Formats: sequence, C-alpha cells, structure tokens
Amino acid sequence: MLYTQGIRKYLSEPEREAFLRAAIGFKDSKKRAFALVMYYSGARISEILALLVGRIDYDVEGIVIRSLKQRSKTNYRFIIMPPEVLALLRYITMGKKTHERVFDFSRTTGWRVIKEIMKQVELEGSRATPKGLRHSYAVAHVSKTTPVNLIQKWLGHRHLSSTVVYMDFVSEEEIAYAKSIWPKKSRLDKALLDMKQFVETVSRLFL
Repeated sequence: MLYTQGIRKYLSEPEREAFLRAAIGFKDSKKRAFALVMYYSGARISEILALLVGRIDYDVEGIVIRSLKQRSKTNYRFIIMPPEVLALLRYITMGKKTHERVFDFSRTTGWRVIKEIMKQVELEGSRATPKGLRHSYAVAHVSKTTPVNLIQKWLGHRHLSSTVVYMDFVSEEEIAYAKSIWPKKSRLDKALLDMKQFVETVSRLFL
C-alpha cells in the first residue's frame, strides 16, 4: 500500500517539514488554514471540507471530524490541533454560524491548494497529494511509536487491518541496521582510491 510500482506514496520526514514550512507561508489565510488542518489531522480531504464551525472545540483544543467511509454508521473523532492553527481557524470563521462549513470551497480547489504547496517544495507523484499527506501522517506516528489503536482512531479506520499496513515503511532503525554492515568510510575511501590508481595504471599500459 505504501508503494505503487516501487514508488513511495508518503512523504519522508524532511518532505513533511518542507510542506509545513510552505503551508505556513501561504498567503491566503483560508487556504493556509486548510493545508495546516490537513497536515495536522491526517484526515481525508472530504472530511476536512465537511468540517463545521461548531465542531471546532477551542476549550479542548481540537476539531471534531465526521468519519467518512463508515458505510451506514455515523462516527465522529476528535483531533487535537496546535494553538496557532486554532487561532487561525477562529480568525477565518469570524461571523460564521455554527452550522456553516469552515472551508466553503470545492474539493477541486482543496486538491489544488495541496498540489500547489507540493509544487513549491518540488514534490511530485502520488505522495504529493492529499492522500499522500494522509499516508505521511500515519507513517510519522508509527515512526514515533504512537499506539496503533490511537492511529486507527485518528485516521477514522473502521478496521485495525487498515491501519497496520503503515507498519511496513522504511524506518530510521531499518536504515541503521542496513548500514551497520557497510565498511567504515575511511576504509571505503582507501579502497576506492586504490581502485582508481589501478585503473589509471592499467590505462597507461595501453596508451
């Protein structure tokens, strides 16, 4: 699931940080808020577009999202938000009523906002999408050893099997294990130098 034809579908940690920096610098405050809520919630784009003003809880510091893809069941989940994002949400919803949507633009517009930010940080492909951002949220939590039941809850997964697939990513620990059998850099540099000298010596013989 995390790879399509060998191509990674989620953002790495440096790529997530680059996206966040670009999102913070987005000029349009409403679209900036949308990108930041997407980043910090890991929610589906349609769930964030359906967010109502009355479901922003400033006292408990989070938002209440109606979980989609739950068939006939109506479930809600609470996602904690940073104070700065909540302050921005308060600003862009001034004068709105509780039953009104926070983000009153289309799915296409929401998609374009995320794609524009991804383009700014030179990201492309399936990972540079709203879904890629959602995958990245899950992978980031797995890498921090967040309990899987919490990740399941925050992502709005009905079945745990939908969440455990995020365990199959290349972690820093895995990279460290792989590198542990590599020769030390000084030894490798000497071997490469010896090889270069050998090639040069052989080349001179045929000149």
